[in-house]
Formats: sequence, C-alpha cells, structure tokens
Amino acid sequence: MIDFSAFAYRENSDSNPGDYQCQNKIVSSNWKSFPRRKNNNEVPKNELKEIYHSPDIAEQTLRLIIVGHNPSDSSWEHGHYYANPANRMWKLLILAGIVPTDFTCVNDVDCPSVCGVGFTDLMVGIPETKSSKFSTSESKAYKLSFYKRVVDHVHRIMKNQKVVSSRACPKVIAFAGIRQWKALFPPNYNFDDDVNSKHIEDYFQLPAVGEKRKLPEESIFISKDLGDQKKSPYGIQSVRPPDWPADLADSVIVVLPSSSGAAALTNTEREGPYIELGKLLQSRWPWPLVSNLPKFCEMNF
Repeated sequence: MIDFSAFAYRENSDSNPGDYQCQNKIVSSNWKSFPRRKNNNEVPKNELKEIYHSPDIAEQTLRLIIVGHNPSDSSWEHGHYYANPANRMWKLLILAGIVPTDFTCVNDVDCPSVCGVGFTDLMVGIPETKSSKFSTSESKAYKLSFYKRVVDHVHRIMKNQKVVSSRACPKVIAFAGIRQWKALFPPNYNFDDDVNSKHIEDYFQLPAVGEKRKLPEESIFISKDLGDQKKSPYGIQSVRPPDWPADLADSVIVVLPSSSGAAALTNTEREGPYIELGKLLQSRWPWPLVSNLPKFCEMNF
C-alpha cells in the first residue's frame, strides 16, 4: 500500500502565493492573473448546468472533466459545483495544484479557461444531497445520457477545431466517487478481477505524445476495503464499460474518493489520489494544452 503522507502538500508562508512545498521542493502554480469572482449573496439559481467552457470562450480540449453523481441541494440552489461547505472538493483541487489557491465554488465557470477543468454529473438536473437515496437502477438509467453529453462536447470541438476525437476528447475523466463509475457497468459485474494497487510512477513511463499508449493491466493508486463493495479501485482504470463511447477511447479514466463530508475516509485516504492526479496532469498535460494553440489546430492529422 502506498504511503501517501510522503506526498503531503502544505502552503508555505515564506514562498509566493500559489506555491506548495512537497518534501522541501517548491511546486509553483503560475496561474494567469484575472478578476476573481465573489459570491455576493447571489439570488438562488435553483439549477446547475454542465461546465465545459468558460463564458464567452469557445470550447476547447480539456485536460480534466470531473464527474459527480448528482448535484447536492446546496449546489443546485447556488448554481455552482460542490457548493456545500462540508464538501472538500475545492480544498482537494487546491491541495493537488489542479486549480489556483483562491478558487472556490463560484470559480467553477473559470476553471475551463484558467486550468482546463470541466464539471458534470452522472445524474444532471437531479438535486439531492444524499446520493445514497438513489437506487442502483436509478443511477444506471442515466448512463446513456451521460455518454451523450460528454461525446457531444467532444464533437463540438472536433467540428470547430477540425481535429479528430483523439485530440478533442478530455485527457482525463475523473469520477469523484466509485458509485457513478460502477453505474456504467452491467449488473453483477465482477470488479475484484480488476483491482491491484500500483504506484502512478509506473504510468509516467508513457510513449511520446502521438504514439499509441498501452495502459497497464492493473489500476493505479490505491485500493481500499469498502466492506460490502469489497475492493474498489481508486486511480487510473484499465477497464472500460462494454459500451464505452469510441470517441472517449483516448481519455484516461480515474476514480477518486468522494469529496463529500459524509464519506468515512481519513485525510490520507482522501487526499492521496487527488495529489497523485495533480502530479499526473502537471507531468503529462500542463495547461494550456499544446493542442489548443491556434497553429496546432491548423495542422492536419
């Protein structure tokens, strides 16, 4: 089992804002300066839309799309992802260096342009703080809708930028909870055969960009004993649902621990996979992506 405490990040008061210290090594987050959004007692929106691009900015290939199960009542009321004060998502994303250090839920619409991160849910438009209230069959009923929504996003980029799906699809699709990932598989699917802990550094040994990537047979990060769910993998997944869309075949799939305050996890168990994901994004797909640059988009493939 991986000792994630070795990767514990903390803010360094002696360094620049946005810098983190990891085993005496400073990792800087050089985000572009732009006006920060503030929550000025906004009128309740009572809706939560998917976020694939920032306002007035065209859709582009994202390096990460985070998939929740369904919006909480708080997110639904305020119109922002992970708006419940008890939810740790924004703290985790900051800790992992995935978003700027002063981002909160009101900055969800800024994430696509500033750091290449989008947001959606398996069950879009169905507010409920306790996702456990939904039966497995109810969750599974939204599978095809979820596929279509993400694929439509990819197709819009393909059309606008004139690129193939392998260039337009998100680099990583991360499920913030095992439940929404399992909902994509057939009933009684045996996940036990696909679980084997492995460190993410093995995944860093990837071919050059443009070459065919071969995923390891094991899922990466850590596996936690979840009782009646047996062993559920956190990290990069080597398997896909049988009907996984072809246009998303080149996206790396990651399963993360739930960021909900109700999830019974230690800080190390919860934070480790997010920090590892941040390392993967920075190593392989620093923002902005080269494929989003104008000259790159004009090239023929």
